[in-house]
Amino acid sequence: MHHWKVWLTTFAVLGIAALLFFRTGMGTDLGGIFSSFVVKLNPMPTGNAFPIELQASLSKFQGSNYDVVNISVRATGICIGTKLSSSMDFEQKGGVCKFSADSASGELGFSNGMVVLDTDVISAKVRPESLLISGLAMNKMSLLDVTGSMKTFRNKEWDLLLLKGDNIDASGVIGNMKIEGDSVTVNALVVSVKVDSGDGSSITING
Repeated sequence: MHHWKVWLTTFAVLGIAALLFFRTGMGTDLGGIFSSFVVKLNPMPTGNAFPIELQASLSKFQGSNYDVVNISVRATGICIGTKLSSSMDFEQKGGVCKFSADSASGELGFSNGMVVLDTDVISAKVRPESLLISGLAMNKMSLLDVTGSMKTFRNKEWDLLLLKGDNIDASGVIGNMKIEGDSVTVNALVVSVKVDSGDGSSITING
């Protein structure tokens, strides 16, 4: 049976965040949104939250590992070494698996182009065709040599920054990660983000 309370909270957070992403003129109290999931972070971050949308390649997450609490996962791809609970929706045909998991806690990692889940609900290595992780809460997300883009929402408007081999450090990250093949999109609330460019310049954005 799905954990409807977890989904209700997740959809509430993402629904309000979506309004921020697409209705840029609206004034919204981000403090209430952020506090819905901030209890997952330790130590608890200080500062005001603001939305970002980060687009990068899956290879830039190589070697990253995150502790996760009560995440939801929807995935289609090639699965290796799968262990799952009896309550999970899981099917596998022609070497391609499809599954969904709710309220999973443990570790999320990235290795050799694969997403590695080691949780109390499912343990698997997935080479994703499509994968959505909802309810992520990370104290810090650090990526090196990123080529892609990052949008930040501040003062009722979006600012677009094109990334060309930049290093990214985001703190107090709460949101979603969507993976399609080698493309990763992170929609999240953060309290700060720092961009270090290859030319030695640096930009820090605080909430």
